[in-house]
Amino acid sequence: MGFYETMHGHEMFGITKENESTIKFNEEKLDTIVSSNITIDGKFKSTGNIRLDCTIIGILDSESLYLGQSADIKGDINCDNIIVAGKITGNVFCKGKMHIKETGIVNGDIEVSILSMDEGSTFSGKCTRKKFEPIKTDNLTNDDKKNKIDNKSNKKIN
Repeated sequence: MGFYETMHGHEMFGITKENESTIKFNEEKLDTIVSSNITIDGKFKSTGNIRLDCTIIGILDSESLYLGQSADIKGDINCDNIIVAGKITGNVFCKGKMHIKETGIVNGDIEVSILSMDEGSTFSGKCTRKKFEPIKTDNLTNDDKKNKIDNKSNKKIN
């Protein structure tokens, strides 16, 4: 379980989808919360579902992110899924879904598979829609499979 729910009602990522324009965060699925009185300078890496209300100056790598209203990220973000209610000054590379809430501000380029924005949200930059697909191993020989690396985990596929 993680961060978003598919349009067909199957929970996938801990987000419930009320309709196509509204996505609601399920805080019960959180693994970690970093509060607003924290500043991180450097690279921040996490797995699982994380809520950030802090300031980060540097690179942020995570699976699923919720940036609260007090979050202030100054640097690039690499993630699977993200909800933005705070501020990002930097580029976002999102393999899955990105949602910018009404209070969200993104100043930088976005590379994402699926993007949605609430009325009142702010985005200044270039957006590129990119479809990220898992590696298909059906047509590979055994030698090819030994040398193939999974895009998500960066591990060799056996």
